[in-house]
Amino acid sequence: MSSASSDKRTLPQLIREALAEPRAEALLDRRNGVWTPTSTQQLLERVENVACAIRASGVAAGERVGLIAHDCVDWIVADFGTLFAGCVVVPIYPTQADDQTAYVLEHSDAKLVFVATASGATRLRGLRVTAPIVVMDGDGDDGLAAFEARGAAVRTALRDVPQAYEAALQPEDLAVLIYTSGTTGNPKGVMLSHDNLGFHARATLDVASDVLFPGADVLSALPYSHIFEHATLY
Repeated sequence: MSSASSDKRTLPQLIREALAEPRAEALLDRRNGVWTPTSTQQLLERVENVACAIRASGVAAGERVGLIAHDCVDWIVADFGTLFAGCVVVPIYPTQADDQTAYVLEHSDAKLVFVATASGATRLRGLRVTAPIVVMDGDGDDGLAAFEARGAAVRTALRDVPQAYEAALQPEDLAVLIYTSGTTGNPKGVMLSHDNLGFHARATLDVASDVLFPGADVLSALPYSHIFEHATLY
């Protein structure tokens, strides 16, 4: 029997376990032609700040958060932060047709949306998206940096807040609502629980141990909005 089947855990529990051992290069992304590292401590702090900011903005546990961006560290921070807040990630391809993007956000009842650029935010407002929008590369009040700063203030004042959000989660709770193109009609929402994705990640790692060893680099090739690459994150 796979060790993944021996117990059930939530994704925040698995993520914390993976980040428990300090590493200077948990993630690497290429910025202005230079490979830039993010340490385990930096990643966890950013994730907790985003989680606190999401809940402080009025998004309740179990509510949906849209995520529209190309692969980047900020995508991972927003994804993990949404999960740590006890909310549900709704990943959307940034190249998705406007009508489908609008449909997914409305059908999922997204209460907050992360988007990569200011032009992407303008596009969403043109689609009459009414949920608050956080712009990853924004430098204003609606930017990710400002959003994280607000979360950091909450986290400093109430140090146990992120853990309290996570403690309320159950493995059977919904973690990701991912929409397929479907064969006909509108996109179809696929409901994936914490246990579903966590079991998949741990079972995959079990069988990949012959070729994937601790410390090995893993290159992300597919969009994180694709369920295969999304699951690989965990």
